[in-house]
Amino acid sequence: MSTMKLKEFIKAIRNCKQAKDERAVVSKESALIRNAFKEKNPKNRHRNIAKLLFVNLLGYPTQFGQVETIKCVASDDYTEKRIGYMALSQLMNESSELLMMVTQAIKNDLNSSKSNFIVALGLTSIAEISTEDMCRELYTEVKKLMRSTSSYIKKKAILAAVRIIKNIPDTIDDFMEVIDVLINEHSHSITLATMTLIQEIINIEPERVGTFRKYTKVLIKILKNLIHSGYAPEYDIQGIKDPFLQVRIIRVLGHLGEGNEDASDDMNDILTEIATSTEGSKGAANSILYECVRAIMLIEASSGLRALGINILGRFLVNKENNIRFIALTNLHKLVNIDYNAVQRHKTTVIGCLKDPDLVIKKEALDLIYQICKNTNVKGIVKELLNFLLTAEKEFKEDLANKICMAVEKYSPTKKWHVDTVIKVLTLAGSEVMDNFICSLITLIASTAELQNYSVNKTYFSMKENLEQSGLQQLGVWLIGEFGELLVSGQTMEMDDTPINVTEEEAVETIEKVMEHYKDKGDKGDVIIQYSLVALSKLTIRFESMKGKIQELIQNQVHNPNIEIQQRACEFMKLIDEDWDQHRLAIFEPMPFQGDENMLVDATERAVREEGEGDEDDLTQLKREAAPAQTHVPEESPLDDIFGINYDQQDESPDDNFDPLGDIFGGMGTDAPAPPSDPVSDPLGDIFGGGSATASASSGLGSDIFGGSPASQTPSDLFGSAPSAPAAPTYIAHEDSNIKVLFNFERDSMDSSTHRITAVYTNKSSSVLDSINMQISVKKYLNLQLFAVSSSSLQPMPTEQVTQEMKIQNTHEGKDPIVLRARITYTHVASGQKVVETKVLEGLPTGY
Repeated sequence: MSTMKLKEFIKAIRNCKQAKDERAVVSKESALIRNAFKEKNPKNRHRNIAKLLFVNLLGYPTQFGQVETIKCVASDDYTEKRIGYMALSQLMNESSELLMMVTQAIKNDLNSSKSNFIVALGLTSIAEISTEDMCRELYTEVKKLMRSTSSYIKKKAILAAVRIIKNIPDTIDDFMEVIDVLINEHSHSITLATMTLIQEIINIEPERVGTFRKYTKVLIKILKNLIHSGYAPEYDIQGIKDPFLQVRIIRVLGHLGEGNEDASDDMNDILTEIATSTEGSKGAANSILYECVRAIMLIEASSGLRALGINILGRFLVNKENNIRFIALTNLHKLVNIDYNAVQRHKTTVIGCLKDPDLVIKKEALDLIYQICKNTNVKGIVKELLNFLLTAEKEFKEDLANKICMAVEKYSPTKKWHVDTVIKVLTLAGSEVMDNFICSLITLIASTAELQNYSVNKTYFSMKENLEQSGLQQLGVWLIGEFGELLVSGQTMEMDDTPINVTEEEAVETIEKVMEHYKDKGDKGDVIIQYSLVALSKLTIRFESMKGKIQELIQNQVHNPNIEIQQRACEFMKLIDEDWDQHRLAIFEPMPFQGDENMLVDATERAVREEGEGDEDDLTQLKREAAPAQTHVPEESPLDDIFGINYDQQDESPDDNFDPLGDIFGGMGTDAPAPPSDPVSDPLGDIFGGGSATASASSGLGSDIFGGSPASQTPSDLFGSAPSAPAAPTYIAHEDSNIKVLFNFERDSMDSSTHRITAVYTNKSSSVLDSINMQISVKKYLNLQLFAVSSSSLQPMPTEQVTQEMKIQNTHEGKDPIVLRARITYTHVASGQKVVETKVLEGLPTGY
């Protein structure tokens, strides 16, 4: 049997230098305690249970003492009973099977007449550890004790009732009638316990809140007495009279006033008094003010009272305590949608929280700033955030950069500002910006012709000076590949109207530096190299003089350890080969982004709707600045899948006259031949995804007919001079108020199944037409060879014409007619309107 007292045991544990010494002491003492329990000697049982409590705190197993704990609870000795109840809540839990054995002992103690302290021990154990079965067995005694004449017992009984209704909600009705008596008690402790009980009932059954509204005036009276009563040392904390009771009453009042104007009117005055008279310099006062704000936001408060509550949270933002600032930020989050203007007035203070050394505070403040952001204040807020981005630490810079991009994408007033701001973010923190924001910017630039020249030049010079910013390099490389001809055109001017000159060699060398810098940078570097390979391959049709250098750079990546880079390099090297000359122009033309440009205007209109204010002129201006060019494409365009080329269906034989665009016509009612049964997979399919070619011909068609590479010849080289007047039938392909497109037909002298068509564009308007282009798709039995338009711009003169030539071989000549799908696009410069027309051309001339 152990003779060591509790103090001696604790001292022995603390004197242990190593963990193994502690384990040895605990093991030895536990063994002695176990032996003492076996001897059934109750003399030192309470002392051994006390030592087990300490052992349990250290994390060692103490299950062997549970039965002895129950014996202590059932003991007549108060010392043992007290230790037993203490051990009951520490050594056992609700899932303990032995817990039911103590139910009868607790019931006996609840009915004890020896001492109120014994009754209190039983009530405390119910409040802490009782199970559902125990609650059903004991709630009658608890209800009876709630009417006890002793305030001490009454308080304990109310807290036990809270536990009972949690476990057995259907007993709530049994306790409701007692609340009428308890609510008028003068004891602070009983009132506090009663508020806890009411709060728990409302949480469990919110529909009962109407039953408690009859107590509104009583609670307001109690609250006023607390505020106006004199100093009471037993309740005073930091100069505040019983802040715990005030907080509980205010919380209940908030529920009572929610959705009820009468109750809200009754409590408006007292909440206003608390909000204005409580000095928030101490923790107790801040607790009351915080609960007051929560109540104000729940009830049907006036706009002035709600603004007062938000101002309290604003004062919390400048408090020295991190917890108080955090609470203020989280609550302001919830209030933005309730009273935006009141929250927005604290914008400067919220932005100041970004200087806080606590990362959690900064992230909460950043989230709130994003919520405050609207299209009317986005420029000022983003300017402030960009200043913080300059000095932000790495763990915060990623969140900050992406939040700026989110705000810009959603609330940008103009497209140019959108581009400038995101490029600025990429310059400062490009490596932290998510890829989807870069893709969104690419979409915006590609779908807005007037921004392309400006964007490619601005990004080019930024990327040269910030090689470490991977996101900026990703954007810059893509823009150079897509709009390289604009970069070297010399059309962009400096501030003094001096043209900015970038040579083709400089542009290619910049991409080379980027590839060299990111060759050993892991996954992010591999992505940039993949972007660079695509850009270089596209520059082969834009920078003819640099074709040799580009081929060398791509060849260097053929043996790259990364399989994706290696495959792309091999495929691009094949495309650069002269065998692909007739296809390369169509494959590497600018990516189409028709439809995606609606993204920005949708976001802008949504932002204006959410703002709910601002005059009509501002809305009109925003729509005019942000809206993309209008199109006249029908809802179900026949060219919806014009770019869905599937190279995987191409047959081995070059003589099968396969047209990758033939499947677009689907159900046109033509008996098209079935695809070959043994297709050869084209490795280019996974890169281009059928996404960029708008016109193609069967492999080798041009070289078979002309003995050379048609892609390297001009239309005049192939057909002679363009006919000024058609000698064969004509066909009006398209005509509207701005433009007329006329097809002139002629048979090929070497192959009667081949038709030469010259499209003649005429400007009917009084303004310049720019970005003129036509794309054609054909059925599988037709082989198309489409040449570039002679000029992308057409002056407003009836005598000036632009031509575009094409060749179509009909392999079903005499059986099936020529049917085309045409997509004609142009921009009306005066109005800025972009027109897209899609139509099926049938009934073309035959027999000539």
